[in-house]
Amino acid sequence: MVNTGVNWTIGDGLKKIAWRMPEKTALIFEDKFITYRELNEGANRVAHFLKEKGIKKATYDRNGHLYHGRVQAMADGLRKGGIQI
Repeated sequence: MVNTGVNWTIGDGLKKIAWRMPEKTALIFEDKFITYRELNEGANRVAHFLKEKGIKKATYDRNGHLYHGRVQAMADGLRKGGIQI
């Protein structure tokens, strides 16, 4: 491991960028562009839907690897909506 002097992960950095620039594109699918704000709002809606169905906990199976980027943004939105990840 190389010590870069930076005390945060890539996921932390992406969250900071998304927080500072919520209108930045997070996902592109065909001709649709989704911002980090929209991704977070969508995750929050999913979280509320899951809670209505009695689901309070979700698991991302990454075979021991940390998730980051878009998956991190989705997980953050689910957490804000009350789902335990």
